[in-house]
Amino acid sequence: MKLAYPKINHVIEIHKNQINSIVIENPSLMYQFVEDMRQQVDKQGGKAVLSIEEEPVEIYKYLELITDVYHMDLNSKAVVTKLTDSLGKKAVEPEYYEKTMQLISDMQQYINDLVWDMDTDVQFGEISAKQILKAVNISFADVDLGLEEKIVEYLTIHRKFLGNKLFVFVNARSYISGDCFEALAETLIAHEFTVLFIDNKEYPKVSEENRWIIDIDLCEF
Repeated sequence: MKLAYPKINHVIEIHKNQINSIVIENPSLMYQFVEDMRQQVDKQGGKAVLSIEEEPVEIYKYLELITDVYHMDLNSKAVVTKLTDSLGKKAVEPEYYEKTMQLISDMQQYINDLVWDMDTDVQFGEISAKQILKAVNISFADVDLGLEEKIVEYLTIHRKFLGNKLFVFVNARSYISGDCFEALAETLIAHEFTVLFIDNKEYPKVSEENRWIIDIDLCEF
């Protein structure tokens, strides 16, 4: 996987077995690069090009941009929909089918009991496992998670339900100590997450880090 941008001479090569990072000390370039990706994630035009096996791909399909680690949502609408669909299918598999049908039957009988003495006719639709799951607001718990734990949880959930993407973090390292980031990096590599950390200043380099630097004067090295 590669990420290219016209104002950056270097083509950023992304590897699963490394922590990929780029330091952009020039504020204007930093903003333009990140904003370009944000627009493309929102299905607008842009100049950055993401390619897989030398073939350009649509960024909104293959790149997840995280610009604020405080607002990483484990329960986005897309994720919860996929989770509900997955559990709904599991509920009618042989292992759970009998229990599911019994639960639905009990709920239908319960509603019939509630409405039988109403003065007017009351009707209700069919009950499904998916509807039951929606009714209880099923979601992933995200309480008491440290930032490093939440990052791993976020990537795990998104990869499982939305597919493997390039996860791009902007200035995330400003919230993580050196030792904690080293441990996080080991976890990300072990799980083969595809990540790119974009920062506006240098931090101590961790093991297996693939780093490119663009300084304030736009010199690259």
